[in-house]
Parts: sequence; structure tokens; C-alpha cells
Amino acid sequence: MAGLFVFALVYILTVPIVCVPSDSKDAVVRQLSFSPASYKHAEFRGRSAGSPEQLHFPHGHQNNMRANSRPASASGPHNQGVDGSSEAQHEGFEIQQSLHNDFNSHFRPPLDRLSQVGRDEFGRRRIPHLRRRRAVTQETMNQTVPESQLGELVNFPQKLLNTAGRRFSLNSSSVNPEMFELTSGGVLSLGSGYRLDYEDSAMRSITMVVHAVSTSDPTDVVEITATLLVTDVDEAPVFTTEPQPFLATIRANSGAGYTIITLVAEDPEGAPVSYSKISVSPSQYEDRIEVRRTDVGNVRQCEIRTVGTANFDPDTITINVAARDRDTGGREATTTVSVLVGLRPPQFYSSSYQGAILENNGLDRTVNALGTSAKLQIRTKTFQEGAVTYTLANQGGGDSDLFSISNAGYIICRKVLDYETASPKLQSMTVTATQRVGNTDFSSTVGVTIQIEDMNDNPPIFNQSRYDATLVENVAVGTDILTVKAQDLDTGVNAHIDYSLVGTEDFEVVTHNTSSVFEGVIRIKR
Repeated sequence: MAGLFVFALVYILTVPIVCVPSDSKDAVVRQLSFSPASYKHAEFRGRSAGSPEQLHFPHGHQNNMRANSRPASASGPHNQGVDGSSEAQHEGFEIQQSLHNDFNSHFRPPLDRLSQVGRDEFGRRRIPHLRRRRAVTQETMNQTVPESQLGELVNFPQKLLNTAGRRFSLNSSSVNPEMFELTSGGVLSLGSGYRLDYEDSAMRSITMVVHAVSTSDPTDVVEITATLLVTDVDEAPVFTTEPQPFLATIRANSGAGYTIITLVAEDPEGAPVSYSKISVSPSQYEDRIEVRRTDVGNVRQCEIRTVGTANFDPDTITINVAARDRDTGGREATTTVSVLVGLRPPQFYSSSYQGAILENNGLDRTVNALGTSAKLQIRTKTFQEGAVTYTLANQGGGDSDLFSISNAGYIICRKVLDYETASPKLQSMTVTATQRVGNTDFSSTVGVTIQIEDMNDNPPIFNQSRYDATLVENVAVGTDILTVKAQDLDTGVNAHIDYSLVGTEDFEVVTHNTSSVFEGVIRIKR
């Protein structure tokens, strides 16, 4: 009968644990086993990625376990002994029960262990005291802010006295929540690089939900529905012509009516814009320059033109121009146009360029503008007739072995890139634009950086091929029994790992992220 006792109590439960990147189908499986029933043993065995196995009991063990759990008086084929008699089965059940009780008398956990797992000295489960959750307190408030406001927008503890001494968090917003920064003390501010804009209809009334949680009682929550009412501010017009700064050229013998440059300014409130000449330097050319408004459709623009017939000396002429809204009065913006008498090299439309390309890109792939799906194009403005050619150099001044540039200004990748081995991952280069006029080359340069970006192309790898843990039977629900770790060679969100158990309802795994270290904590579920 001793052999029957062991056979009836010892069984193996096999459950796979799956470790996957958060947004990938790549997976690594570790096999979890528990045995025996009285003092369970947990282990992880490494196996290749594939379809996880289902919950499995060795052949015959389920029948023996199920038979042992039936009362002696039950009827049916499972209650028959080897000789077909229910008495033999009854005798076997009593012997096994006796041996099981004797086993528990020798191996029963100490009282301190029983208290840890939520049971008293008689093995009865303790019923924890359930704390009653308070109702959430609702508050509403309005705050008027001008669109020009920067920095602090709302101080919630000052506006709502019942929120003092609480921890604040932004729960939702009707506009991009990244626009705002909310301290734990309840001060709401505009984030760096963001501004309110009354002309954007979505920003005229911004609704957000803020939670203020008591620092001493997490069930004590005040939910604040706050509305920011953004008011209009008369803003000065903005010059929108590109590229900037404003550069131009004229010939020494330019006669009257030559258009030096055309400028466009727009008023944020949509008011009409008027233009005027402020000054010309050297002052001897004051009478040779005029600023005239020329409308094209609904766009009010101005042209800076030459008047008179006198020649211009080889020099640089500076022209200061004003743009004013509402024709008279209102707000004013000023700008400067630098005019070179003679020839000038090409001017880039941007003072610097940023691009990005994914690893495993393939040959002859065009680099995208950073943060967009649009192709990055290097563009220049020319001031005289003649084609522009582009060249690309690395930081050392030599030809780049990774990238080249077309005559249209597009940057092409010449090699298949691997993020994990690429160094540096941010490539810094210089583009030179050259225009030949006669036998003279006119050149200018601009800096370009290209970010090599990571793809989610690496499966996670467990730190160990096997994990072991030992626990007693009747462990309390929610008890942590094992922690597993895996690593991913990818970066950022591609390195985020989720753990899961399949094939069991008795255990669960919870993923924890501590300083980008992802762990799976396995605990008793029921």
C-alpha cells in the first residue's frame, strides 16, 4: 500500500511560460513543472521557441487522483477495486487517507510559516479584512488663460482648497497631453516647446481630468474636471517666406523696376497686413529702394524693388522692412534683407537637416526626414543661373561609406545597416552645394545628421535555461513563488518584454518593469 500512496500523491504539472517582446510575435518558451502534491517543486527548463505545450498530467495520475478524492460509498466504475469490489476500493481509500494524515503529521509546516501564507495553526484560511473604498469626490473648475501665457497655468491646491496635501496626476486631456506638465504637488504648466493658440479652435476650450489622491489614504480620491478657457491676444504678423534669413543679390547696373525679393507676412488673427520700408544702409541707396505691396489672391505680399538708374557700388546693402496688421495701428513685426551687389553662393533652406533610416533597410534606400515618412531632401535657393551639384562628406572630410547624395538632394543609403553593430548610431555628415558660374565655383555647406533606428528583430533571451523554486501545499493565493528574467538586444519599446503562462489556471505571471529591467513574477492564482 505504501507504493500506492506515493503513486497517488506524486504527480507532475507541466506548464510553459512564454516570454515575448511587447509588440512582436517572437517568443522564447520555458517549461514550468510542479511536483509532488504535498511539497510542490517548480522549475523552468529551456526549450526552443514554438507552440507551447498544453497542461499535461502523466497517464493514469488523473484517474488515481480523482479516485482518491471520491468517498467510499460512491457508485460507478471508478470506485471498483482490482477485484471489482467496492470494499477493496474503500479499504484502499482508508489506508491512503491514514498514510496521508501520517505524512502531514511529520511534515506539517511550522506555525510561523502558516501565518505567512494566511492560515491559522489548524490550517484554516484567514479571511483578510476588506477595506471599504470611498466614493470619488468630484470637483469642477474653470481657468481663463491668454494664448500668450507661458509657464504656470493652474495651481490646483490654490484653486481648490480641499486638494491640499494630495498627489496629483493628469488622467486625460482633450488636446495632446504632452503639451502639459503637472507636478505631484498640483502645479500645471505648459511643456517645453509648446504654446497655446487661440486660432486653433480645439485649443479655445481645453478640458482635462486630474486626479488628486490623498498621500495617507489611496482610496481618498478627488477627481477634478478642469476647463482652460484660452483667450485671444493680438499678435504681430509673422514673416513666412523661406529660406531665412532673407538674402538677395542685384547687379551693379540694375535699372529701375528690378525685383530684389518678395516677402510674405501673415497675421495669426487673420487681419490684413501692410508693409513699409524702415531704412536702407548705406543711406546713399535710400532713394534707390522701395517697398510695394502686391496682392496675389487673398495673400498680401510685398516686393522690394529698385528705382532710379544710378549704378550700385560692389557692397552689401541692408534693408529693414516692417509688417503691420490692420493697416493702421495694431502690432508690428520687422525683418532685415541683406542684398549683395554681385554673385552669391546657394542658400540652404534649413540651417541643418535631420534624417532617419531603419536598420535592415536594403540597398539604395532613401533616408526619411526625422520623425516623418517623407523623404529627406536637401534644398537650396540660387541667386543666378546655373545648376547646383551636391557632395556628401563624413566627419573626417572624406567620402561617406554608408551614404551618398543625388543631384536632386536626396540622401541614399549604400549599405544594409544593423542597429546593434552600427557605430555611431547617429551619423554626422556635411553636405556641400556648389554652383559654377563661368569658371568660378560658388559653394556653401550645411550639417546633416542621420539616426539609424532600431527594428524589433531580436527575440528575448532568458537569463537562465532553468529556474527552480520549492513551495509548500496550500500556499495562499497571490503568493509570489518565482521570478524569471529575460533580455532583448533591441532598444526602446522594442526591448519591452511581456511574460505569460499558458495551459494553467492555477498560476499567473505578472510583468514588472524596473528601470527598463523586465521581470516575470510567478504567483499562485487560485
